[in-house]
Amino acid sequence: MKRSGLRAAFVVTVAATAACTKAGTPEKKGPSDKVSAGESAEAASWEASVRLVSKGRCRYFPAGSCPKGRTCNPPEPIAVVCPPELNDGRASSVVPPPPTGKDGWLRTIGQYTKFNGKCSFARPAYCPPKGFVPTSCTEVKQSPVPCDNPTPTSLHLSSIVYADEAGGCKKLPEFTCSSPNGCEAPAGTSVECSGPPKGTTRRSEVAEVAENSFGSCQLTIFGNPPEVHTVECPGSDDAVVALRLVPLYFVNQEGACSFLPPGGTCSLESGTCSGDHVVPVACKTDATNILTVPAFTRSDPFGDGGTRCVRYPTATFRPGRDFLRAPTGIPCTTE
Repeated sequence: MKRSGLRAAFVVTVAATAACTKAGTPEKKGPSDKVSAGESAEAASWEASVRLVSKGRCRYFPAGSCPKGRTCNPPEPIAVVCPPELNDGRASSVVPPPPTGKDGWLRTIGQYTKFNGKCSFARPAYCPPKGFVPTSCTEVKQSPVPCDNPTPTSLHLSSIVYADEAGGCKKLPEFTCSSPNGCEAPAGTSVECSGPPKGTTRRSEVAEVAENSFGSCQLTIFGNPPEVHTVECPGSDDAVVALRLVPLYFVNQEGACSFLPPGGTCSLESGTCSGDHVVPVACKTDATNILTVPAFTRSDPFGDGGTRCVRYPTATFRPGRDFLRAPTGIPCTTE
């Protein structure tokens, strides 16, 4: 489902493909400078490196190269946990051990970002401290985060729990960024991965479902960006055959509204959904930014392949969110 899923931006840059333009003369090589390989020079390349940029703050500069006769912009540096030799005499942050075979690799710092009205958390990854091989950091996974902008210059993010790279779980507290577009995330605290008492946390190789703060559950299908759906929470049984999509209203940036009707389902095992197409509905916003969706009637799926008339009552919502849970439909009365 495209329109009913939150889309998260890819925050931590791990690819070292450089943007290049023609150049005439060589320039100084270095991960923080434009790099040029003149017409008569060999291709320029630079090794991955890490630098202390301020007290307790380090940046990782990925490896890269510049073809002969081009001027290239190196990849953006990545915020990482400072290694001991750059930690200015202070103890390093307590972090999970790196993946097997990657001892000494640098752990990136999780990042919040807001893109196209959606917020996400880029989970920490690991990057090699040296070497000339680009795109060699581990995969960066994204987790959607409920958010809002309390002021034009800040971004408030809700608390979430995510699966860390060591196989455990971390809980991030509620947090407010001083930038409206995102910031570095705080350090999470280790929590049990058993999920809520109702047994609403489930994972597969391609997706995970967990209880959200809105009384339903959030299915995240892994990808870049991840695909997110609001579903009914599963029961406590080990097997989850299908997750029912929650009927929702959506509001786009132009103020137009659409409706995801009931009947859709998603598979946790395959990471696919069906019956997830939205339809346009009327809506209006008053002077206080209260959104109203007038009552309407439609035919909804019912029984084994049948349909029935259902009336959805008028619904009003406060501003600040771009998806809203629709009220339960009422079967039409018959004369």
